[in-house]
Amino acid sequence: MPIRSNEASLELFRLTPRDLRRVERAIEYIQCNYSEKLSVEHIAMEVRLSKEKLQAGIQHKTKLTLHEYLVSVRIEKSKDLLTKTELPIKAIADSTGFKKAGHFCDVFKALNSVTPSQFRFQFGE
Repeated sequence: MPIRSNEASLELFRLTPRDLRRVERAIEYIQCNYSEKLSVEHIAMEVRLSKEKLQAGIQHKTKLTLHEYLVSVRIEKSKDLLTKTELPIKAIADSTGFKKAGHFCDVFKALNSVTPSQFRFQFGE
């Protein structure tokens, strides 16, 4: 049976149980700090793990690349704000870590097939 990419990355970097705990801390760190400017280097330094092991571990745990995981967290948080507040789209983009509202809208639509405004209209309280 061929090795799947997640298994291969774990084998390649030989992630130890301690490394995997640090990956869990990285996931928690992203969930708490998604609104900040985050980089692989910054997160790796925070959890004391090499960039390579961090990326392999995130992919193993989430089935997403670190960047994809960060974007998914930001988009999920934005959905919450869209449905529970009347904040302007620009304010939501800013508060969820997107530098530009236009980029936020593009990413949101690519992942959800509707714009943030349409999402708010369809699912808002």
